[in-house]
Amino acid sequence: MRTDEITTTAPARTALPLHLPFRRNPSLEVHRVDAGLLLVDPATGTTRRLDPLEAGIWYLLKDPTTVEESVLTLQRTCPDRDPARIRHQVEQLFRDLLSVRMILGE
Repeated sequence: MRTDEITTTAPARTALPLHLPFRRNPSLEVHRVDAGLLLVDPATGTTRRLDPLEAGIWYLLKDPTTVEESVLTLQRTCPDRDPARIRHQVEQLFRDLLSVRMILGE
């Protein structure tokens, strides 16, 4: 097979339930780093650094919170940011944290 005949496909995104409440995994260690946070799962050694916007989402997850609630809260508190960009960032963060069990569905 010639290499110009090979096509690649991106992995399918997992559907993210927008109205399912999520919460922080209580077994994580959380460290303040500059204006953001560092999440550490002591059981797996997995780490994730959160920028200030993502840290704001983490604080929302103190109580069970949906993706949609997080998006709307950030869009209200950051009116100068592009709403579509906020939605993308929030959904991506929830996907990333869920994939490594740093957040859990209720």
